Amino acid sequence: MIKRLFLGVSPTQDQAQLLARTQSLISTDGRAIPKDNFHVTLYFLGQVDELQQTQLIKTLNQLNAQNKLKRFSVDLETIEWWQKPKVICQSGTAKDFALIELHQTCLQLSHALNLHQSEHPFTPHITLFRKARKYSPRQIPPLTITAHELHLYHSVSGEDGVSYPIIHSWPLIPSTHDVKKNAPK
Repeated sequence: MIKRLFLGVSPTQDQAQLLARTQSLISTDGRAIPKDNFHVTLYFLGQVDELQQTQLIKTLNQLNAQNKLKRFSVDLETIEWWQKPKVICQSGTAKDFALIELHQTCLQLSHALNLHQSEHPFTPHITLFRKARKYSPRQIPPLTITAHELHLYHSVSGEDGVSYPIIHSWPLIPSTHDVKKNAPK
């Protein structure tokens, strides 16, 4: 069975509430994303068969056992309207080395398994609206997402729209920077 998969992280319930509140402040003709669907995509994998999915999970299990999947934070500071895909999102910049490293790991896994190769640069973001043909610019408070788990999501289209059930999750360990920051003085 072929599945449409991606790797990403979820906001906390409190952060999802803040994102829903931000949605209510935005004037657009777009379709609001349900708060249960909020996520930051680290890498879109595309159409994945069962063998590729098994190998992906096996490899991520190995990386997890080797403590190579590190916790990261990202500040989502800007509301952007991406006109071509008709998406409004809250976005930021990948500054945390652990985030950049994890994105690169996802890219390398996708390449090794002959999966989708993105032609776009990585921009951490959470989609708030789809099918937005217009948008009035709005200032919003920044939101910091600190990822504690990496998820393998399945993008499932149904009569009520798209849902993103999680197939598998891996804990992210504190990075060296986190350990030093929290060490007793």
